[in-house]
Amino acid sequence: MSWLSSLMRQLLKKPPAPAPEPSQPPRATIAVHVRDLSGAPVVGATFRLNEDIRTTTNADGYAALETFKGEVFYAVEQEGYHAVHSSLQLEQNSQLPIWLEALLPALPGKCRQLRGQLRSVGDGYADDQGPVLPVFCHAGDLFSLFTRDRDRAKAELLKVRNAGYHGLRVWTVLTGAYWEGPDRHVRPTTTYDYWGQWIAFVAAVRDLGLTLVVSQGDLWQLRDVLNVEEFARKLASVEALYPGTYAFFDAGNETWQNGMSDERELQKFITAYKNAGGKAICTLTSPQDEEPEGLRRYQADVWDKHGFRGGRLWDKRRHAFSVGYEGMPKTLGIESEPPGPGALVSVMEYKDEMTDGGCALVAAANVLARAAFVYFNGDGVRIQRGLDTEPGFFSVPKVVAELPQNAMDPAVWTLHHSGDTWHRLRLFDAGVTHEVRVDGVQSTAGDFAYTIDGPPGTHAFRVARPFRAQMINTVSGAVSDTFTCAQGSTFTCQWGKPDGGMLIRGVLL
Repeated sequence: MSWLSSLMRQLLKKPPAPAPEPSQPPRATIAVHVRDLSGAPVVGATFRLNEDIRTTTNADGYAALETFKGEVFYAVEQEGYHAVHSSLQLEQNSQLPIWLEALLPALPGKCRQLRGQLRSVGDGYADDQGPVLPVFCHAGDLFSLFTRDRDRAKAELLKVRNAGYHGLRVWTVLTGAYWEGPDRHVRPTTTYDYWGQWIAFVAAVRDLGLTLVVSQGDLWQLRDVLNVEEFARKLASVEALYPGTYAFFDAGNETWQNGMSDERELQKFITAYKNAGGKAICTLTSPQDEEPEGLRRYQADVWDKHGFRGGRLWDKRRHAFSVGYEGMPKTLGIESEPPGPGALVSVMEYKDEMTDGGCALVAAANVLARAAFVYFNGDGVRIQRGLDTEPGFFSVPKVVAELPQNAMDPAVWTLHHSGDTWHRLRLFDAGVTHEVRVDGVQSTAGDFAYTIDGPPGTHAFRVARPFRAQMINTVSGAVSDTFTCAQGSTFTCQWGKPDGGMLIRGVLL
């Protein structure tokens, strides 16, 4: 009977209790209301949390979703508007009002396309049609994107062309931890058909009438596994297929902190490129600051700088002007990473002042002070929302196109400010202070072009010399009707934060 008793005990035994369900984190509901600056609802805007939770706004600009409590990162994006990126500490039933600022309309650009090889001559930059003020858009990882999503990359190229830029700055090599997750690495040592893809990319650039500022990015991090001089020669061989497509060419991006600080090694790289037939205007790299010693140390055909990002907008603009005025006078350069908007443009004070007008003023200061200019925003580091989603993308090429295209020629144009040193040339006698500045160029024939900037507000200047002029709108590039100012009269101007300051062009009477 023992076996029967054992069986009965097994049958009467209670089944084990089910394992408890795993506890869920507390959840919260977030209600989003997206409006434009006029208060009108923004329909169909995408709202994202932590990259993986998303919804869109309805006809009233509302969206709601349930999500985990705690700190989240969110983004609101809609075509035609500047995107919003931020973080939020979510509590139960959070309400989130969001205002989106409309982008400037994508009007046709005014800068003429380059013809033939861009070149640096003693009196400025020129192509086959004559003098030009070169202006480019920074698109650092665009070649990397091209290797992963060719259609998306070509769409960005089209935006650059339609905005009116002469071309774009791209990095040929991206390596290291910064470019992981998702993998944005692009390397001749690991990228599938690297040279075939580079040829296709250069062809796509050429087909749109654009040119390239070819930066080698992280190249020197690979110097132990790659023959860098052979890499330079291969780049030159691709250039020969599409003459004129390389406008500028460097030996690497900030190489003093990116694998190589010895300018002699950088020069060997440039020499290898030129000996292989390379035609572009060359630099070694940008130095750590804007001091003449560093600029000369890393200069090849011209110098290269990454602009000052401290202080207020007028400090940044003044620094850009001062390099050409007193730091490297009567020499040519390129500003390849200026101050600009966007989260990935680092080490920036008062970034909110990098508006459409603010970016355009910095561009004008650079080109008038003999430096080709590369517009720079966060997507110009890593393309996420699009190169055209930050302030300045449309305004920069429009404003540069309205400046005298031969303004870099020191035999014709004198670079000067409006302090007492230049009392014989300056337009205005009074009203100019340390913060409110009038800087620019005046020709032997009396033509002039100046930036006017400082703290927002209304500013009055006593006219020292009679002139006839027009104002260039720093936001749209629109040109005002012509007006005349008599000697001794008062010239009054006003600007706010979106404008950043003013631009004036004209001729002395």
